[in-house]
Amino acid sequence: MKNMQKSLKYELLLLMVALIWGVGFPVTKIAVQLGFGPFAILAGRFIIASIVLSTIFRKNLVRIDKRHILFGLLTGMFLFASFSFQTVGILYTTPSKNAFITQMMVILVPFLYWFIYKEKPSKYAFIGAFVALIGGLALTFNSDFTSGINKGDILTFGCAVLCAVHIIASTHFAKKEGIDSIAFTLVQFYLAGIIALVIALFNKEVPRVTLINWWPLVFMGLLNTGLGFTIQTFAHKYSTPTKTSIIVSTEAVFGSIASVLIIGEPLTVQLVIGGLLIFVAVITVETRFDFFRRNR
Repeated sequence: MKNMQKSLKYELLLLMVALIWGVGFPVTKIAVQLGFGPFAILAGRFIIASIVLSTIFRKNLVRIDKRHILFGLLTGMFLFASFSFQTVGILYTTPSKNAFITQMMVILVPFLYWFIYKEKPSKYAFIGAFVALIGGLALTFNSDFTSGINKGDILTFGCAVLCAVHIIASTHFAKKEGIDSIAFTLVQFYLAGIIALVIALFNKEVPRVTLINWWPLVFMGLLNTGLGFTIQTFAHKYSTPTKTSIIVSTEAVFGSIASVLIIGEPLTVQLVIGGLLIFVAVITVETRFDFFRRNR
């Protein structure tokens, strides 16, 4: 009974994290509107998160050695690149499309894994890919079927590809004997934050704004990355992969709802249909509908 209560507790916390991650999409757009450049946003997000997580997991810092640094730097480059594509992409597309297209990384993972490790994906991966393709077309094409794909959509899809590569690389290195997952992740966060800061300062992306206008970067650093990572780390210990994947997949749905409520993004039939199809595709690939078979 205690384990069930703890599992429910962390699943509810994970749902809260999915909500926060979803809200992060329109918050990023607000940061852009306030004058922050994409790399200034990334620098603030990762540096704040790194400081917070280093405080919470300070015991893990002493475990960082040459292997953590090497593996973390290699994987961190993909992390930085993926978030760069996503954050630059949101300059040219809507937060809702940015959220749903990013989620397509889940569909891409098994196919990239197939390409690298020669392990053919399950039939559910192919089904999910087809449904995601239809959903993507619904999102990015206009009602008269003329192309509505813009530069932001293409950059966001590049983010999805790089996120998939990052997931595979992280999994590969995390399985190495003696690797501490938290220390490994912290190296990646620090790398992404430092590179983003250098680029932001070079491009003069930090505007002269009042202290209160820094809230979007603090929000993303403390909540999206810092709190989100911490809860996700512990939730995996107390929940099943199927439940976790379903909960995390709601991020894009929350992102779309938040974009409508917070910044007034139009809620179109096209967005609802395309987003729903991509959500179903993600659930198909992540869960293979195991929850249906278990209830029989």
